Amino acid sequence: MEHTSNNNSVLINKLIEINNDRIEGYETAITLLPDKETSGARKIFEALRDQSLAFKNELAPLVVQCGGKPTETTRDSGKLFRAWMTLKSTLSAHTLASILDSCDQGEQEFSEAYFHALEDSIGAGLDIVTIIERQSNLQQETYNKLKDWKDSNIEE
Repeated sequence: MEHTSNNNSVLINKLIEINNDRIEGYETAITLLPDKETSGARKIFEALRDQSLAFKNELAPLVVQCGGKPTETTRDSGKLFRAWMTLKSTLSAHTLASILDSCDQGEQEFSEAYFHALEDSIGAGLDIVTIIERQSNLQQETYNKLKDWKDSNIEE
């Protein structure tokens, strides 16, 4: 099944949306950090946010090449998730562990979005598939580091 430029544009814009969600999610996580946790966690969250900024900046020109316009929106599910994170933090003490749990959920959703994008990218062109695969692999590496860091912080 051959992908049209429009299909490629939609596929890539879905990835831009999930990256926009991830950017805003880590911005939310940074604002929810307890004061005593700001140094190490802030740096990690900023690095993850910056990774998605780089992914988005790499994907946006592909949308333009396909004749589309890169989206600036986020997904409704992402908006609800960030609202839930904020509400949860006002109802109970927001600890580093609870913030990391939320980040873990977000990273799982991000991984799934890239997995589905790879499934949908069959016939999309080698340049697009290569970028999606590379970004997916990089995210998985950083997600594994986040899980390790989360586990070591919960055990302390």
